[in-house]
Amino acid sequence: LYTDLGHYFPIRLFRLYPSLEEEVRVSAYTFFRGLPGTETVIAGLSLDDPYTGPLAFPRFDRIGNTFPTFVPEASVPVNLEDTISVVFDPPTQLRYSRIDFSTPLDYDLAEMEFYADGFVSEAVYTSNALPLPPATLGRIFWDEEKIGDPTLSRTIVRVRTGVTPEPDVLFRVNFFDREVEWRVEGALIVDQRLGSPTRGQEVDLESPEFNLEAREIFSAALPEARESIRLTREGYIGLPVSVRRRIEPDLEFWSSAQTADNG
Repeated sequence: LYTDLGHYFPIRLFRLYPSLEEEVRVSAYTFFRGLPGTETVIAGLSLDDPYTGPLAFPRFDRIGNTFPTFVPEASVPVNLEDTISVVFDPPTQLRYSRIDFSTPLDYDLAEMEFYADGFVSEAVYTSNALPLPPATLGRIFWDEEKIGDPTLSRTIVRVRTGVTPEPDVLFRVNFFDREVEWRVEGALIVDQRLGSPTRGQEVDLESPEFNLEAREIFSAALPEARESIRLTREGYIGLPVSVRRRIEPDLEFWSSAQTADNG
């Protein structure tokens, strides 16, 4: 069982509980922690990316990290407890973990807990788009409390404003292996290209007939028309992970991020 917490935290305790309905005890297990700094980069290349360049001189982008090197932290060859507990004293920086189970029976996990001790050095929180009535924003106020020496910590607030519910442009790979930002079903839009034989007609961007021209048709359409068929956040999350692609800030219907001062 591999776990990625998304960030390194100072962890002091790990616990794993079995299901209350079927209390099957793990007969043996080994808990591993990932060593910070041992991750390796996964390089990705998109041939559909116009910025990639000639195939003889491809540009590779970092798309993620592999798991790091794992070292055993606790090993119990004969387990007599229903709850697995691993104590870190002193607390250790942990993001990735791995558990190897050795039990002849199926094991139902009810809950997994990581207890942190202290605070991460840096964190980013992005709220959902907040619906507001049409207005001109003025001064912004918020309450904050600093623990410990106030000179050692700070909060930076950045604000974006827009006129659509989704502040980002979400991309996916379609049936023709092209990276697009329109939805799968109902990607209907009026062709506005000058001199096009289908000018003024509604076309389906997912149709094989317009596969090679879909990007050109989409780019020539009115902004409101493009926005109406964009992939939504709900639709993006509902897609298989294998077809999801990059997420970029929408700079057409939203402003760029601006630093805000309290008051």
